[in-house]
Amino acid sequence: MSLKVIAIISVLVILVIEQSVSGFTLDPARSGRKCKCLKETRSFISPDQYEKVEIFAPASNCPKAEILITLKTGGMVCLDIDAKWVKRLIEALIAKKDKVKSQKTTKASIKKN
Repeated sequence: MSLKVIAIISVLVILVIEQSVSGFTLDPARSGRKCKCLKETRSFISPDQYEKVEIFAPASNCPKAEILITLKTGGMVCLDIDAKWVKRLIEALIAKKDKVKSQKTTKASIKKN
């Protein structure tokens, strides 16, 4: 086998492993797909690895809710919304958002007085 063939096979193997370990994502603008996630993972991902968490509600361009985590390493992972740990993550994010809203409302009330 030539070096070029070995390199191509190696890249393909790495891509297959990456896809099986984490949810595979595509930018819908470039791919023509409507949803961002092609595959979701149920595997736990430590919050220490999160750079950003995005939740996309069902819409006309994608009929299902999607959760996309951008990792500190730069990778992107789609989460299975039915996984127990993902449901707890969503609850924690909502509670955090409600707490921030409550603090802003309290600060606004104090400033008015």
